[in-house]
Amino acid sequence: EVHTGQPRTFVAALPPQDQLNLLDRLRLLPGSLLVTLFGVMVASSVALVLSELSYRRTLGNAARVTQILNRLDASADFRVLMVDAETGQRGFLLTHDISYLAPFESATARFDASFNRLRTLSPGPANGKALDRLRDTAIERLSLTERSVNRARDSSFDQAVDVLREGSGKELMNQFRQQVSAFEASAATELSAVRAAQGKDTFWLRLATVVFTLLVFGLLIAVTRLFLDEAVRQRAYAKEKEDEADRMQRLVMARTTELFDLSAHLQTVSEREKADLARNLHDELGGLLTAARMDLSWLQGATKGMDAQIAAKLGQLNMAFTQAMDVKRRVVESLRPALLDHFGLPTALQNHFDDTCKKAGLNCKTTIPEEIAELPQDLAIALFRVGQESLTNIIRHAKAKNVDMTFEILDDVIHVRVRDDGVGMELDKPQMSHSHGISGMRHRIQSLGGTFQMVSAVGRGTSLTIAVPRNRSPAPVPFAEHAP
Repeated sequence: EVHTGQPRTFVAALPPQDQLNLLDRLRLLPGSLLVTLFGVMVASSVALVLSELSYRRTLGNAARVTQILNRLDASADFRVLMVDAETGQRGFLLTHDISYLAPFESATARFDASFNRLRTLSPGPANGKALDRLRDTAIERLSLTERSVNRARDSSFDQAVDVLREGSGKELMNQFRQQVSAFEASAATELSAVRAAQGKDTFWLRLATVVFTLLVFGLLIAVTRLFLDEAVRQRAYAKEKEDEADRMQRLVMARTTELFDLSAHLQTVSEREKADLARNLHDELGGLLTAARMDLSWLQGATKGMDAQIAAKLGQLNMAFTQAMDVKRRVVESLRPALLDHFGLPTALQNHFDDTCKKAGLNCKTTIPEEIAELPQDLAIALFRVGQESLTNIIRHAKAKNVDMTFEILDDVIHVRVRDDGVGMELDKPQMSHSHGISGMRHRIQSLGGTFQMVSAVGRGTSLTIAVPRNRSPAPVPFAEHAP
């Protein structure tokens, strides 16, 4: 699969949130949620108004209830006052004991205060008329009682009894009781009306509360559903992104593996071409240079005794041929070390280290067992190139004085370690990931199924450790997994 199109877009492009006004943000919400929100707002407003009105009416009704109850209490007190006056009168007339007049005198003294309290607690024209009639009846009955008591005080008990036996007193008392009962019934009716109004207010308030609660539940359900839908959408979006990321990762891994294999193939082809070129240079160019030098030697022999200037030119030409053959030998050795093909890896690598370290002024120590000589060509040239590149890096960058290279075979695995006492380096620096020399060495080893590890610190030198299977070629490790 080749990914050549533009990256897929998962979510429609939207302006940043700080650029959206309130109306635009509300338009992003589902219609059901907006309706529920509007209903909750209306219900909240209605419930608030009803609650405030109910509170105020409750306060008013509570005051009215208190007033009515106080009115009934005052009415009962006024009724008791009249009964006490009548009881005191009869007790005095029956016993001729003056002490029985105490209730009568107390009732007479408290009459105005008791009635005024009752009138204060009974506002309204209807209550005023009823109280006027009640007061007239009570005054008339008290006057009759007082007249009887006064005659009894004058020792005219017979006349006092006669006054008591008059029917008007009983009628007045019955009329008084009826008027008080009617007044109290009116107050009770008013109290029932107030309580009915309170119940009605409570009903509407409870109804508003129920409606508001239902709308809130509806809003919670809508919001929960919205969150669930969003969670499902986010999960689907995350799954799509994950699938896309997996697809891209597989594509990258496939391309990386392809490039890795291609690079390994190019290295193999390059080494093969270098070997062919070195062989051609050694055979053909070497043969031509050797034949030319032989002809030059014949010319030098044939021109003895001739002009000295010609002899000098022929000597210079012979020296040029010698230098050309040296250049040819160095080029051939750089393309493909002859010692590696004829004598094996230990001799070729030992000779390279000795010559290079001698020229660079380094103290080199190598430990290469002879059993490593019998290696496959691809493994041998890879280890030689790694040793060659590591020594080149040490000379160029390490500023080291001592270099130690050790080969050993453990469990059919070749272990190579190259250490120096140079200035070291920071491997985690970004520029290290672009080091082609290190990347090239790592790639060579990993293409053979081996491992490549480099440890270094500033001022503490560098250590390079390699492990390569000797007689097997595992699947190459993807370069991306081990890149610095």
